[in-house]
Amino acid sequence: MLKRFIYIALIGLFLLPFTAKAASILNIQVSIKPIHGIVAFICQGVLEPGLLMTGQESPHTQALSPKQLQALQADLVIWIGPEYESRWQQPLHQQVKPEKILSLSQSPGLTLYPYRQQGISCDHEHDHGCHHDHEGHSHSGNDGHIWLDLNNAKVIAQAIAQAIINLDPEHKVLYEKNLSEFLVQLVALESDLKQMLAPIKGKGYFVYHDGLQYFDKYFGFQMTASLVAEPDLPPNAQDLLRLKKLLSETPPEQRPACVFIEPGFNDTFSQNLAAEFNLKRQSIDYIGYDVPQGPQAYFVIMRQLVKDFIEGMS
Repeated sequence: MLKRFIYIALIGLFLLPFTAKAASILNIQVSIKPIHGIVAFICQGVLEPGLLMTGQESPHTQALSPKQLQALQADLVIWIGPEYESRWQQPLHQQVKPEKILSLSQSPGLTLYPYRQQGISCDHEHDHGCHHDHEGHSHSGNDGHIWLDLNNAKVIAQAIAQAIINLDPEHKVLYEKNLSEFLVQLVALESDLKQMLAPIKGKGYFVYHDGLQYFDKYFGFQMTASLVAEPDLPPNAQDLLRLKKLLSETPPEQRPACVFIEPGFNDTFSQNLAAEFNLKRQSIDYIGYDVPQGPQAYFVIMRQLVKDFIEGMS
């Protein structure tokens, strides 16, 4: 009887590591760092998700590399959707079964905005040359920079937690605990950011391409115009003339406080514009190219974004 007990105990000890590792070997891949940070926060203590976009490339313009295509062979792939990672749609749906894809842009309760036409905000105080045509090109559909709205970040975190719990119900309690802590930190983040931004609220700015709409509407700012109307097209003479006309017709004291440049895009265009009209230039990064990936990445990215925004607008 004793031998049988010892045998059963040894078998149990032998199998225990395999049971404990069942969830840790789940393969979850995430498109961009801000979303990866939210996934990593929720998965703390269980597993580490993979990050697909690790370099300085832009999801608007960069196709998936062979290494990224191979990484799609996962238990769950999390992305914003075709609204943001526009060039990933076809290979993603060719290689990954629909039930293994979480498209966050389809999350119930999400706030979605259509792209502002031609990168010019037509409701600003000085509505100079606000046309809606750009040589046949225009953003259509919804703006995909959804994580820059903190209410959306809450919805995103809840959608991610539910998808992972469905995949790994064994660790439901831990995932829910991590989700609750994320939401607590999100409330603190909102309070801090609103306090930091209060002194410059309402000021206008230029940016390379229209990526800050959700940030603007959540925190109360106003993009005057973007340098390019289409992020996947380089700036051209028409873009430059459009912005020069806007600036020339606006009194100096009412011009945008800053032109923000973004990693991954050529900024020669902004240099010329800033030099001619004596505009301040400031780098801004809402993807977190230089931020270490991990559970705190979303919070670090948002805080750094606000610091850079304040630096440019002050």
